[in-house]
Amino acid sequence: MKLSTIFTPALLLSGVMASPIASSDSNNNDTSTIDTQGFKTPYLCYGAGQNPYCRDGSYRKCTEFFRDHTDYDSIYGGKFCGFWCNEIKNSNDCKNLKKLYDFHPKFACDNAQYC
Repeated sequence: MKLSTIFTPALLLSGVMASPIASSDSNNNDTSTIDTQGFKTPYLCYGAGQNPYCRDGSYRKCTEFFRDHTDYDSIYGGKFCGFWCNEIKNSNDCKNLKKLYDFHPKFACDNAQYC
C-alpha cells in the first residue's frame, strides 16, 4: 500500500475537521460559521466550480478525487461535490442544492450571508 493512499485521506479529513465550516456555534449546534471579515455566519457567494471545497474546480474532477484518493464512497463524494461545485448566490440556491444532492452541512441556509 502506498503511503499516499494512507496520508491523503487523513490529510483531507484533518483539513475538513479543522475548517471553519466544521466548527459548531456554541449557541446553536445546527449552525456552523465561517469567519469572513469579522462576520460569524456562513458567507456563500460563488459561481460554479469556484468554491475552495470544490476540488479541482469541477463536479467531475471533485468526484473523481473522492473516488480515487479518499476512503469516502462515491455517494458522499457526489453529495459533497454537488453542493460545493454549484453556484450559490442566495438562500434559494442553497436550499435547492441541499435538497437536490441530499447534502446537509451543519448550517442553515437562512442564516448564511449571500452576495
